Amino acid sequence: MAISKGTVQRLLDLKLGDLGRLEYIMETLEKNKPLYRSDQKYVTSLISNYLSVVDVEKAQLSQSKLLTEFVNSNLVESFSIKYKSVLGSFFNTQSFRLSNLSFFLARFGLAFVFAWSGYSKFTNPLPLAEIFSQVAGTSTGFAINVVTSVGVIEAVGGILLLVGFLTRLVTFTQMIILIGGGVVFGFDFVDGPTLWKDVGLLGLAILLFVIGPRKWSFDYLISRKISS
Repeated sequence: MAISKGTVQRLLDLKLGDLGRLEYIMETLEKNKPLYRSDQKYVTSLISNYLSVVDVEKAQLSQSKLLTEFVNSNLVESFSIKYKSVLGSFFNTQSFRLSNLSFFLARFGLAFVFAWSGYSKFTNPLPLAEIFSQVAGTSTGFAINVVTSVGVIEAVGGILLLVGFLTRLVTFTQMIILIGGGVVFGFDFVDGPTLWKDVGLLGLAILLFVIGPRKWSFDYLISRKISS
């Protein structure tokens, strides 16, 4: 069954199902991209469960009246569907509800860590530079320059990541810094910096690099401008 934008819009108007997921499906259709098979099955299921009692092309019935008729016709089945919907949404790996907010908060957290770390490095590079010079066998002056440069890159990258501009380039740069720090200093938190947390930061950077900043970002606005 071909899924049309009109059908998805009616489901959104009636507020049936996972609205976040339906919004994602609508965006996919508007971009003329193919839907995942699971999304096609999801919309078909909503149509059969909620809209089969009326003509889909004339589905102007209000949500309250439609749900009232449905509950009155089969209360037990309605409760079962609601229960499965809530339970399924909790374990559903493709749920898109509040996804834009979630990715913004993820960007904010990673941006704050790198901006603060970068600011600390270029305003006071000596402590880390002394450790770096001992580990790498370089002069203190050279180590200070390296630490200061890395600090500037981290601070600027944190600001860019916060606004979602050049997100993939920034996260790739941060991945290199994290991996490089692990190679240079190792995971000895006595002789060098505490790097255990960097594993989690690296995972978050990889996630944002692969998926991107999502909707609340300059990258999204630029991509929409280019596409139009």
